[in-house]
Amino acid sequence: MRRCLELAALSNGEEYPNPKVGAVLVHKGRIVAEGYHRKYGEAHAEVNAIRSLKETGLLTVSTLFVNLEPCNHTGKTPPCTDLILTSGIKKVVIGSKDPNPLVGGKGIEKLRSAGVEVISGVLEEECNEFNQLFFDYISSQNNSVRFTVKWAESADGFIGKPTYSEVKERKLSNSISDRFVHKIRSQHKGILIGVNTVLSDDPQLNNRFWTGDQPVKIILDPDCKTPLSSKLFSDNARVILFNQLKQEKVDSIYWVKIDFFQSLSAVWNSICAELLKEGIYSVLIEGGKKTIESFYHSGIKADYIILKTPALLKNGIPAPNLPIEFYDQIALGNNLVRFGR
Repeated sequence: MRRCLELAALSNGEEYPNPKVGAVLVHKGRIVAEGYHRKYGEAHAEVNAIRSLKETGLLTVSTLFVNLEPCNHTGKTPPCTDLILTSGIKKVVIGSKDPNPLVGGKGIEKLRSAGVEVISGVLEEECNEFNQLFFDYISSQNNSVRFTVKWAESADGFIGKPTYSEVKERKLSNSISDRFVHKIRSQHKGILIGVNTVLSDDPQLNNRFWTGDQPVKIILDPDCKTPLSSKLFSDNARVILFNQLKQEKVDSIYWVKIDFFQSLSAVWNSICAELLKEGIYSVLIEGGKKTIESFYHSGIKADYIILKTPALLKNGIPAPNLPIEFYDQIALGNNLVRFGR
């Protein structure tokens, strides 16, 4: 199953909004064929694995492993369950059940009713997490965006400074936490900050320390103050700037005009509506204080991740003071990571 996930990761985002799926055929403990879903609209992982098997006589005595339940409906391609049945495969091992209502256990049911032995739930948590973007896409059909809010704070309760006397002052978290945070970035379709964070920190807002896709960069910038020389534009990635002055698109940069003089809930509902239009179903909010507190008081539900670090800033921008209910925590080196809602 872990090999399925390795293969699935090779699609490098070209499969979206379809899930990342890898498949392997195993005979007597040896992988004899493998495949993955390369691109949206093209053959699925199971199809590519079955077609790549040179010794076709092994199909009826091999086990198919796949990290997501095979589809049983016709979309851009025919149902994978039909190919599995006609190939004569007698055993299928599955990681995640497909959350798509068109599948949702029906693929497993169809295989079992035809006499195929099906084992499901192998590395299920890992497989679910791996396809978090796809799960978010399916849940977005209810017109909702999944938000996660994250910030790092010093031991004396600051998240940063308006200006820095030296570069090292910007650094709060350790290298282990950096990788953890970039893993979280890879699990979200977008990453959002306010313009003040752009002006004070000049962040890159990309995923450098983990595998997976790059998030769309989202900036709350009512008065269009973001300089085009900012590092967030340096990699030609997709950038959305919510503002109150203009509606314009230039290459990968998109200025989206909304009314920032509405109530907080109305502003954030407008942002959500525009994000859904752009196919962004999950967003990591990384600050700063004004943006985080604005989001919290909008009433939209979210998960919260707070990194407490041993750094001392002595003064600066206080960390958000929110009544978050924490339910778990882990230590990453000398950083304490707390999880709340």
